[in-house]
Amino acid sequence: MWERIEQSVGKNLLEGFKPIGKTFHSLGVQILREQHQKISVNKYFKILDTDDKKSLIKQAMKFHDIDPKQWEPRKISSVISRAKGDKYTAVTFKENKNPLTGIAKMVWQKYEELKKSEQAFDFDDLLSETYFLLKDNSDVLEYYQKRWKYILIDEYQDTNTIQYEIIKLLVGNSKNLFVVGD
Repeated sequence: MWERIEQSVGKNLLEGFKPIGKTFHSLGVQILREQHQKISVNKYFKILDTDDKKSLIKQAMKFHDIDPKQWEPRKISSVISRAKGDKYTAVTFKENKNPLTGIAKMVWQKYEELKKSEQAFDFDDLLSETYFLLKDNSDVLEYYQKRWKYILIDEYQDTNTIQYEIIKLLVGNSKNLFVVGD
């Protein structure tokens, strides 16, 4: 991608300017690793794949004597994932009339404990933990706002709530945001 930019604007224009290109998730990994002490996690935390996540969800279900044949781990995982994308945590998540949300809330608490003991984040955490880190630590937010003065987002139409909130924080009062969509 950067080769195309160099060809388009010229190498001289980019001298001294170090743009980065990342997905939201890889940006989250970078920020979380750089700020690992602020969130009390190992810099080289593990990123759970789908199977790892499913395994921990099942362990959390077993801890609460929840039968995986009655309550599918995949569906519980989905509820948790959606809630994280909407800026909820295991503590702030509210169950509703759907009994699955009550089961998910119970499992989520234990799931978080299991991840913490393994120094691990799931894919959704890469965004939600980044969001809460930036929101709750003005010094960290200010550091990244100064570091990245201009932000461009490609495929903006695919941006979800938590991604939008991260960008809103990073852009801050500068409003130096350029988006591209279909």
